[in-house]
Amino acid sequence: MSDKIREYKCSDVSEMHNPFFDGRYTVNHLYRGQGDAAHSLTPGVARGGADSESPQLGPIICGSDESYKIMKYEFRLLRYFIKACDKSGISIPNDGAELRKAFNLTDERASVPFGMRFEDELEYDADESFIRLDRSWLTEDVYSLMVMAQHHGVPTRLLDWTKSPYAAMYFAAVSGMKSLSAKDKDGAIAVWAIDGKEINSISKNSTNFRVIETPTSLSVNINPQQGCFTTTIHKGNDKESYEMDKQGNLATLIEKYTLPAEFSTSLFRLCVRSGCSAARLFSGPDGAAQEAREFSMYRDLCKKGYDP
Repeated sequence: MSDKIREYKCSDVSEMHNPFFDGRYTVNHLYRGQGDAAHSLTPGVARGGADSESPQLGPIICGSDESYKIMKYEFRLLRYFIKACDKSGISIPNDGAELRKAFNLTDERASVPFGMRFEDELEYDADESFIRLDRSWLTEDVYSLMVMAQHHGVPTRLLDWTKSPYAAMYFAAVSGMKSLSAKDKDGAIAVWAIDGKEINSISKNSTNFRVIETPTSLSVNINPQQGCFTTTIHKGNDKESYEMDKQGNLATLIEKYTLPAEFSTSLFRLCVRSGCSAARLFSGPDGAAQEAREFSMYRDLCKKGYDP
């Protein structure tokens, strides 16, 4: 059995669009659009932001310094997110004494829950002793927090997917148009497809990836985007372990369609005419404003000849 994913190089928009609607894909399949086909299926937390984290000291809790740094980076970002939500008066899913303890947000010397810590948040990073990090911090309750943070732009171990091939094509097209606007004419966009049911059905000893059904209450954009996630269930991995398309045991469950970036405008037009645009995928005035900007970008690119 091949350990390589199936990749299809499309020469026009119809070659990318038609396979998703000819019956070969089912409700079990999930899709992801990317503006750069050269990028792997790597979640944000493993894309380089952890480089500045300090290596592990004392007893080794992860297999390598790289895995420790990634886990520490994720922990720190989520801790920042909780504190920022507190400032804004935003509810945090599964909030409570245990979650606060897991992220070192309470003074455990106090005899009551939520003992005030009296820390200077700008000085927090200078004292690594505040981060008592081990594998136990990543509990089931943390995933709801992680989903919420991810949907609002915080890098985590989660990777965004959608149940809608049109939404995936839209995201790929918009990213491709941005590259064209930046005068990056080379390269290709990509739409990935995975069999989510099969991924969750594989023995735990065969893969460390799972598909997460996203609670729609955690973000107003989840429902219109038909969003969901994949995640690694290991609590400490080297960067390569986060790259889903690099796992040989998942190869037969992953497909990739690529299209030259110059066709991004045509793919964008197809998505919009099929009812998939920013105003439909992003709720409220922000979605309307985003659509206005994208329509303007589309028009400018068409005037430059990017409309095959």
